[in-house]
Amino acid sequence: MTDDANPNPDPEAIIHRILRRHLDPEPLEDRAGWSRCTLVIDDSVGCLALPLRNANFGIVRATETKLRDQQVKGLILWGRILVTRCTADYVADAPAQDLGVIGLDALPNVSDAEAYEDNATAQMVSRAVTEHRLTSARRAWVLMLSPSGQHVFVRLE
Repeated sequence: MTDDANPNPDPEAIIHRILRRHLDPEPLEDRAGWSRCTLVIDDSVGCLALPLRNANFGIVRATETKLRDQQVKGLILWGRILVTRCTADYVADAPAQDLGVIGLDALPNVSDAEAYEDNATAQMVSRAVTEHRLTSARRAWVLMLSPSGQHVFVRLE
């Protein structure tokens, strides 16, 4: 009989099973499908979706139409990281939506190479997420990427 079929499961057994599942080391190949975090990609940088997915990010594509609707915008963006070339459009809403924004406005162009290895912009975004520990950054923030590598990180209140 499995724990699921038992109407009165042992709470200690449930706790042990859950902790074992999440704390026991797993071989790296078992984690192959896990994403580093989910990035919302707007229309202005849609060409980054595939290379960032290849870099093991979960990707949500957000069209400009969806992002104009406040209700949809709240559902798509709340607590996520948005990658955009239109940073100013999202800064005002970021604190209310606990949104992180990676701004590419200062970059002269966004690479459209499909392979992550060939896409300098996707590599820059990936490095910035790691270097600034953005997957665990809480509250609203903006990270403006710079071609020189001197990125600017600002917490929003």
